Amino acid sequence: MFAWQTIWDTSGNSSSAAPKDLSELKFMPFKQELEEAQKYLRPLRELIGPPPPARKWEDDWPAAAKEYYEILGAARTKPPTAADVKNALKWQTSALQKVNWRQQDAETFCVLAACRLPFGRALKQRDPCYAASTYAMCDALFAYRVGGDATPKRLYCHIRGSADQGALGLWECDSSWDGLETPNEDGFRGLTCSSVVLGFRGKDFFTRQGFSGQVEYTAGNTRMVPMDCDVVCFDSAPQDERGHHSAILLSSEERGAFPPNTMFELKEVCEPGTWECPVAGLFPNQRLLVVLPTYGAPRAGLRRADPRA
Repeated sequence: MFAWQTIWDTSGNSSSAAPKDLSELKFMPFKQELEEAQKYLRPLRELIGPPPPARKWEDDWPAAAKEYYEILGAARTKPPTAADVKNALKWQTSALQKVNWRQQDAETFCVLAACRLPFGRALKQRDPCYAASTYAMCDALFAYRVGGDATPKRLYCHIRGSADQGALGLWECDSSWDGLETPNEDGFRGLTCSSVVLGFRGKDFFTRQGFSGQVEYTAGNTRMVPMDCDVVCFDSAPQDERGHHSAILLSSEERGAFPPNTMFELKEVCEPGTWECPVAGLFPNQRLLVVLPTYGAPRAGLRRADPRA
């Protein structure tokens, strides 16, 4: 089963409660922040080359779907076609269209996010084999970014999940998350993630035990299971000279995404039981790692108008 199907749609509330700031970390001076962003965030063209002019993401699909199942240890499973996945995810694309996503963008994002593991692997290794898909997914997302000073509420995700059950955590998509707290030679603590990143704030995701993933326990049936691991909080901010810092909202303010090649800088660390999640009065017994996202336009000179304007 594609992981996107088992994690994407749950109910939730829209509480604006934010984690308490218990960290002693300080923001770097802006000039240094700008230099860090330029140093650690490289454009897609430098990583996988320019967009292939005569190739569509559908051309990548057979190899990508095959690799997806190989990563999950199910190499003997016959992968679905792109048309099969489009059909299976119609309810998701319809939800995006209801908030003014174009059908083509909604289908592109939903299908490619469902198969995000091989795309992340290729970008991490600077392998251009799925360049058409990576650009297509980034283009679709970037068109719906938040403009101006508006910023979405904080979103959350668990670091480690269960790939074989569909509850992908951040580490399953990019092992670089293991080094989030480790400073490099410049003192920078963070990473640039090769995979699309999903974040949530619905009430069903939170319990006293931590952040829950939606896992499959019988064919077609899922349940929410708390993951015994750190929780990452994505703290959006307005656009500045460094780039874009806001989550790109999906069907509601309770779920959003960040495109592949987004840099996440660690800003705060809150100890278990000291931070309040979006469920008022609930303090999960897991650490909270608050990060600031930064990403740029997927194509040099891209100036695509927001279709919802």
